[in-house]
Amino acid sequence: MLVRLDLVRYAWIVALGVGPLLGACPHGDQEPDVGTATDGGTTPSTAADESAGSVEPTTSPATTASPTTNETTTSGSTTSGSTTSGSGDTEDSGDTEDSGDTTTGEPPSVCGNGILEGGELCDDGAMNADDAACTLACVPAKCGDGLLQPPLGEECDDGLSNDNGHACTKDCKVAVCGDHHLQVGVEECDDGEDNNGSIYNGCIPGICKLDPHCGDDHIDVPEEECDQGAENGPEGKCLTSCTWNGKLVFISSVAYKGDLGGIDGADDKCQELADAAGIANSPAFMAWLSDADDSPAARMTKHSGRYLLRDGTVVASKWGDLVDGSLAAPINVTEKMEVITTMTAIAWTATTAAGVLSGPTETCGDWSWSNGGAGRWGSAKTTSSAWTDKELQDCSFAARIYCIEQ
Repeated sequence: MLVRLDLVRYAWIVALGVGPLLGACPHGDQEPDVGTATDGGTTPSTAADESAGSVEPTTSPATTASPTTNETTTSGSTTSGSTTSGSGDTEDSGDTEDSGDTTTGEPPSVCGNGILEGGELCDDGAMNADDAACTLACVPAKCGDGLLQPPLGEECDDGLSNDNGHACTKDCKVAVCGDHHLQVGVEECDDGEDNNGSIYNGCIPGICKLDPHCGDDHIDVPEEECDQGAENGPEGKCLTSCTWNGKLVFISSVAYKGDLGGIDGADDKCQELADAAGIANSPAFMAWLSDADDSPAARMTKHSGRYLLRDGTVVASKWGDLVDGSLAAPINVTEKMEVITTMTAIAWTATTAAGVLSGPTETCGDWSWSNGGAGRWGSAKTTSSAWTDKELQDCSFAARIYCIEQ
């Protein structure tokens, strides 16, 4: 009886047109539509309810398509997907899986198996060694790799430190005296097979030390004018070429009477003495003398640098200081580097401190007399103007001469 009453109630609901409103169940289940034909057509359900108003005819889908299943096979695996008619969407029930191994390539090389493979440049198998032709890294041995390989003729190998000036040369040989490479801090010279210790600037065989040379703090005549060792240089009195950093001045080691052969004869005497003493620039010397026609201020080069004694003592810093009436040191050193301190430390000059003629009757007849007449001389023991303008002396007296390089 209860079943029958439910069926009657349902029939009324359908007749009133509220069936479609009940099509969607709260839990997603849908009751069959009794107004749907089984032949694929559609049957409208229409009823008039005077109290609810008229209801428009409702058309229900005639056919609900069954889900279609598509299968796609990729790289040995199957991917399932469902397609639902009417929604236009395609659903993938799972990710695509690749059942195969996509990693390709050769197996890694093994250095030392005797097979040349991969990035190896050599492989001698069990013979690989850091002192062999093929190293443990399967790289050919070479000079400069920091590994000592006697089979290659190497005596040493300091890698990037190999240098011809170091203990290990660029060709992996131990540096030795006679290899023609100057080993810094160890050798003073190395002329290879030309090493010779018997000549100036020669290189002593076996020890590669310089024989007499510029910089040894010893003046080697005739090659050097000066040598002050470590003090040689542009700021020193002696240059690194062992020539004076200035013009030389000396008092002659020989004393002469007033008959000097004129000024030209006195110049010749200065040059002869300089040459005999091994002074390189001997032809450039002139005598500090004046006569009726000439004087040092008129004929000499006015040097802008130093005037030095042969021992390096500075007499004047420039020409202006030489003729200002006061010297920095007395001119008392000879061309032989002898220091004169006795009463014979006097020189013929006939010249004032300014470098001009002191008087026409003070030149021993323009330096041609040795008997009679007088000549003016200066004292080599002083730095005042008296160094050139001291006293008159008989021309028969023997005095020295000052010689100045031009």
